[in-house]
Amino acid sequence: MRSTRPKSSRSAAGTLIRVLGLVGLGVAVIVLTRVGQTPRPGPAVAAGPAGAVTYFLTNTPAPPTTATSQARTRATRQAEQAATSIARATRQARQATATLPLPRAVPTPNPDAGIALAGAPTVTVPVCTEKGGQIVRENVIGATLPHSIPVQIYLPPCFDATHNRYPTLYLIQGSGDIEGQWERVGLLGEADRRIMAGELPPFLIVMPDNDIEEGDVSIFMYTAEGPGSYEDYVVNDVLPLIERKYGAWQDVAGRAIGGISRGGYWAIEIAFRHPDLFGAVGGHSPAISSEFLNGTPEDFSMLMMASTIDALKTMRVWLDVGDEDTWTMRGPDELAQALVADGIPAQFKIGIGTHDNDYWSTEVNNYLDFYTAPWRGVAPIKLTR
Repeated sequence: MRSTRPKSSRSAAGTLIRVLGLVGLGVAVIVLTRVGQTPRPGPAVAAGPAGAVTYFLTNTPAPPTTATSQARTRATRQAEQAATSIARATRQARQATATLPLPRAVPTPNPDAGIALAGAPTVTVPVCTEKGGQIVRENVIGATLPHSIPVQIYLPPCFDATHNRYPTLYLIQGSGDIEGQWERVGLLGEADRRIMAGELPPFLIVMPDNDIEEGDVSIFMYTAEGPGSYEDYVVNDVLPLIERKYGAWQDVAGRAIGGISRGGYWAIEIAFRHPDLFGAVGGHSPAISSEFLNGTPEDFSMLMMASTIDALKTMRVWLDVGDEDTWTMRGPDELAQALVADGIPAQFKIGIGTHDNDYWSTEVNNYLDFYTAPWRGVAPIKLTR
C-alpha cells in the first residue's frame, strides 16, 4: 500500500489541501444549521431496509454551497481541523435523528440467488406511480478498518430488487466536503427528475463517504492502492454489499465510477486497476498530478495504475475541469492526451468555473448523460427463474 499523504514541501499541494479543508468548513456549517430538519423540502426520514436510514427525494435540488474567494486566501490547517470537528458533529446529529417513524412502506431488497438474467436485456419498464426515489444510508465497516464509513445509496422510483437488476453508478465526494456532496450539487435531484420523466433508465447511485475526521489514520487521504486502502474498501466491502443487498447488475457493463477532486483520483485509480469491474470512469476536477501525491515520481501518470494499456481500451473515460481551476487543470489535461494517444476513448471538457460546488453543479447533467449512455433501453434488467 503506497501512501498518498499530501506533500508539505510543495506549496501547490499544501494550498489545495488547505483550501479544500476550508470549503469543507463552509459546507459543514450550512449543513449543521439543517440538522433536525428534513434533509430536503418535503421528504421524511425513516428507518430503511435492514436498518438503513431512508428519506425520500423531491425534484427540487438543493442550492450548491461554496466558500468565498476571501475565505480561500485564509485557508489554514486550523480550518481543516474545524471542518473535521463540524463534520463529526453533523454525523452524530444526523444519526440521532435517524429514528423518526416510517412514513410509508419501503421496499426491502431481497435478491434471490437462484434467479438468472433474461437472455435479452431489453425490457419494457412498467409505469411507475411513485413520486420520486429514495436514499438509504448504510454504515459499512471494512475488513481492514477499525471504523465504519457511511455509504448513501440512491434507489430509483419503484425500486424492486426482487425482480430487477439495476446498473450502478459509484460516486466519490471530494476531501473538503462531507457526506451528501452529490446531493448538494444537484446530481441526485436531476437523476430523480429525469428518471421520472423517462429520460434516463432507473439505476442505483452509491456514494461512499470519506473518513477525513480520522486524521492521520484516514484511508481516504493517506493511502493509495492495495490492501487497507480506500480502493480496497470500495472494491471489497462496499461493492459486494450493494450487489448482495440492492439488486445491482453484476457485470462490467452495469458499473460506472466517478469522483470529485480527491474523489476523482480514487475513481480513476479504482477503475484503472479494475477494468474487469467498471466499464466507465469519470474524473471531475480530479487531483491526479504528482504535486498532490506523496511518493510519486515527477512523471507520474494515472496510467501507471493499469496492469496494461490494452486493458483500458474498452473503458469509457470522461475528464473535466473548470477554466479557472488553477489547482487541478494540468492533471486531467495531460491524462486525456495520454489516453487518446494510446487509443483509449476519452472525453475531456474544460467548463466555466473553479474548484467548487458551483462549477460541479453546472455539469451534473453532462455527467449523467455520460454515465448512463450505455444503459438506456437495456435497464433495468428483468429477472427470470
